[in-house]
Order: sequence, then C-alpha cells, then structure tokens
Amino acid sequence: MAREWLERGRHDLEMADLLFKDDGYTDTIGFILQQGMGKCLKGLLVVNQIDPPRIHDLKVLLNKAFVYLTSAPDYFQVCLMATKYYLEDRYPPGPVNMPLREDIRMVLHKAFKLMEEIKEIIERA
Repeated sequence: MAREWLERGRHDLEMADLLFKDDGYTDTIGFILQQGMGKCLKGLLVVNQIDPPRIHDLKVLLNKAFVYLTSAPDYFQVCLMATKYYLEDRYPPGPVNMPLREDIRMVLHKAFKLMEEIKEIIERA
C-alpha cells in the first residue's frame, strides 16, 4: 500500500513538473504539487504502520513522519508553502491563488528530493 501512495504521488509531481516546464498556470501546478507531496508523505506513514489522516495540511503530515526522515527539517518551509496551494473552494467566486513561478520552482525541487528520500525508505522496508 505504501508503494501505491508513493506511485500516485510521483504521478502528481511529474505532472506538476511537466506543467511548469510548459509554462502552465501556477495555481493548477501548485494544487497538483501539494497533492503529490501529501501522497508521498502518506506513503511514508503507511510503511511505518500509521494510518494516514484524511487531511491536506502537509505540515501536520510532516510532523507525523518527522522521525522517519533524516532531513525532515529541510522540508518544513516547503510544506508550509505547498499547503497554501490547496484550496477547499476552487470554484468562482472564490479567490485565485497564483503562486510565483520562482516559489513553484523551489517547491518542485524540494518535493522531488522528499519523494526520493521516501522512496528509499519504502524500498528498504
């Protein structure tokens, strides 16, 4: 089950990266990016026999997974940023959150590092 979480997270991160490279809308990229990071973190929880909570707050997920990641402190800021990309109300007339491309670039970079670290942990389990 952990591998499935990771695989779906990888799909999201790779799609976010493709959209970014194609100069896509940063609100959509950010949303997909947040979803992918959440799935990767949930995979890490699952491999450690922890039921993943049904939430979208990456900081909460990172706090639950903190003891399993050697570089967890490196991801706190990026998890705070990416959590803001998730909007419960994505339909008009709600606000449009258009993250800066530079922020998206940095979050994408860290998200792939996080995914790789989680992948190594899952493969060792």
